Parts: sequence; structure tokens; C-alpha cells
Amino acid sequence: MKKLNPYIIAFLFAGLPLFGQTKFKQEDLIRAAEYSKNTGGAAVLVMQNDKIIFEQYHNGANETTVTHLHSATKAFWSAIAALALQKGLITSYDELVSNTITEWQNTTTHPNKKLIKIRHLLSLSSGLSQDVEKIQGEDATAKYIYQYVVDSLKLVAAPGKVFQYGPSHYYAFGVLLQRKLHSKGIQLNPLQYLENEVLNKIGLQYDKWTHDPSGNPHIPNGCYLTPRNWVKFGKFMLQEGRWDTTQIIDSNMIKNMFIADGPNPGHGKFCWINAIDGYGYSTQMAAPSGSLGGFMYYYGFNEIIGALGAGKNRMYIIPSIDAIIIRQTLQEEDTFDDNIFLSFMLDKFTSVEMEVKDTKDTYISPNPVSDYIEINAGVNCNFTLPEIRIYNVYGDCVKIVESGLRPVSTEKIDVSELPPGIYFMKINKQFKNFLVVR
Repeated sequence: MKKLNPYIIAFLFAGLPLFGQTKFKQEDLIRAAEYSKNTGGAAVLVMQNDKIIFEQYHNGANETTVTHLHSATKAFWSAIAALALQKGLITSYDELVSNTITEWQNTTTHPNKKLIKIRHLLSLSSGLSQDVEKIQGEDATAKYIYQYVVDSLKLVAAPGKVFQYGPSHYYAFGVLLQRKLHSKGIQLNPLQYLENEVLNKIGLQYDKWTHDPSGNPHIPNGCYLTPRNWVKFGKFMLQEGRWDTTQIIDSNMIKNMFIADGPNPGHGKFCWINAIDGYGYSTQMAAPSGSLGGFMYYYGFNEIIGALGAGKNRMYIIPSIDAIIIRQTLQEEDTFDDNIFLSFMLDKFTSVEMEVKDTKDTYISPNPVSDYIEINAGVNCNFTLPEIRIYNVYGDCVKIVESGLRPVSTEKIDVSELPPGIYFMKINKQFKNFLVVR
């Protein structure tokens, strides 16, 4: 007989307190900043509700100190991929890369590369070798990185099958984007396009950007900037492509970047997400089995979007509490841990993804149910529902409802396909039990 999940049993007919902290407490932010300082950090900056509410600098840094984001640079290209689709530079994420990098159509020279889709680049599952040392190591031999990526990368896995963290996917996207631009008569490189279409429009000024010996900008790891500049990009993504009153990128296209559609549930399209069962650079970088959250924060907030770079340069975007958290460092290696850092700030939030307008309780009805069940936030309430999960009494997830990050007061869910029995609906951090009858 299958054993009941003890976590589910604990919540069988008991609810969590629904309404808790919705704003950061200064003492929690101070503790997190002290942890960052003690692990080599240079800065912690927190923006909530469009205001910088916390800013501290450590280990000789100040507000003008520039740090190298390393791989946290990668998140910029999530916005640009969405914009390229919006502007028709690419027709679909399922478009074959070889339609543009036509050298890959030669199956003798480049066997099976013609199967790589843009979607595979965005999800880091193209199957291309990463060749990190040759591309961007201290003694990099690829003096013209873009041409090296086109000519010399090997296919080491079938496209779409294996998550491989590394720079090759980004450089291949950079080549594709540059060729797309040039085909439209737009004589810009990828960085110039990023500047023109996003960075200049949101007032983001970076200090410098690394280029290869041939003058090509490093796509995945080239940016140096201050926290006050970096938070502008976080705000732009948090506002789903909007700046002030101008919608620069369609909000649905931005939200789509935060959905995993590759082998790693913890990676969206050129950005990290805190999804359950997701992992970081490798499968060893994951939350403990049974966690309510993902590898960045184990205890909830599944909608966290991350930009993560070497030395533990970090940006965490948390839509449900309208927050952006930045941690920067001048070091390339330290003992900083994402979950520990975020726990100082987030553990006090009782219902971590809930946004409420009064103290009414959330309820579901009808109960028992046979076909459709409705979640109701109560009079004058609303909440954001990025995802709803339904579990059986054994703790197996039997249904996931992707409802989007929109404020709602009610949500109707079809449960007609579920066999009769007791189920548990996870709404953010809270479980609601209901009985299905026929």
C-alpha cells in the first residue's frame, strides 16, 4: 500500500494563517545584508512597490562601485528575444536556427545542427558543446567568437533533450540576431540593439561591456554596472516590459519568458525561475526533495525570476510582492548561498505569494464537488495566482493550472477528470482540501 505523504497529512484538515507580512521588515533586510557582507558581498539593494527601500554597501564598496555581473548578464537577452519575436525579426521560437545560420544546413560539416530551434537556444538545450575555455577563458583561443560558434562547435546532444549550462547558446543567438538585423538593413550588433531598444529607453547606463579581440560584444557575460542601474532592468521586467507609461515589449511575451519549456523546470527562456523540481547549473544545485519552492528559495515563491552570475552576483524578481532584490560582489568565488540569503528576507511572509486588500478568508466551493470548483478570495479581496496545484492524498501532483500572474478575486477550475476522493489544492503556500464525488 502506498504511504501517505506526511506533509500532506499535516495539512489534511488544517489551514495555514492566510494573511501575513506583505512588506519587508528592516531587521530582516539588515540580517540578509550582514550575511551578504560576511560572504564577500559588495552591495544589497531592495526595491519594493517601485521604491528603493534598502541599500547597503560593504567591503569597501559604495553606490558608485561597478561590479562585473558575469553570467547575470544573460537575463538581458530574455527581453531581447521577446522583442525580436514581437518585431517579427523571428517568426516563432520554433523557427530553425539554420534558416539564418545557413552554414548549419550542411549536414556533412555540421551533422544534425539543422534540427536546432530558437527555443532550444533559449532553454539552454541546443545540444551544442560549450567550449568555455576556448570562447571566454583567460587564454581564449577564439579571437572571433561569433565565427567560432558558427564553424567550430560540436553537437554533443540531441537538440531539446539535455540542459547544458554555458555560453554557446547565447553566442549562437547573438549570431542569429545580428544576421536577422542585417537582413532588415539594421546595421547594429546585438549589444547596440539592446541599447537602442531597451537600455536607453529605461535610462540604464552600464560602465563597460567586454568584447572579443575582433570587437564583438560578449553576449552572456559582458556587463559591468552599479546596483542602482541594474535595478532599472529588474523594474522593467517586473513591470512586464513597461517603463513609465510606455509598453516597450508586449507583457504576454515577457511573461512567456518566465515559463520553462525545456528539460530543466528551473530555467525559463534565458532566465532562471524558482519552479519546484528545477535546478541550477547542474542537477546537484536543487532544493531538497519535497520542497515547496525551487533551487533559489526552497519554501515557496515559485514565481521568483533570477539573473545569476559568478561570484554570486544576483538579481531576484518577485512579482507577487512587487519586489526586486539585488546582491552584488567584487569577488568571483565566495560561500554565498541563495536560499540562506533569501530566507532572511522571505521566511516571515506567511502567505508568500498572496496580495490581499482586507482580512476576509479565501474559500473554495462547492465542496463536495463533481465538475467545477471555484476559488474565491472574499469580498473586496484579490490575489495573484501564478500557478495552482492539486494533490491526491498520497502527495502526488495530479493537476497543475497555469493561471498567469494576474490579480483575480475568483478562479474556476475543472476537476471533472479527477476520480472520486479527497484532494488538496495548493494556493500559494496554503492547502485547501476538497472532496470529489460522482
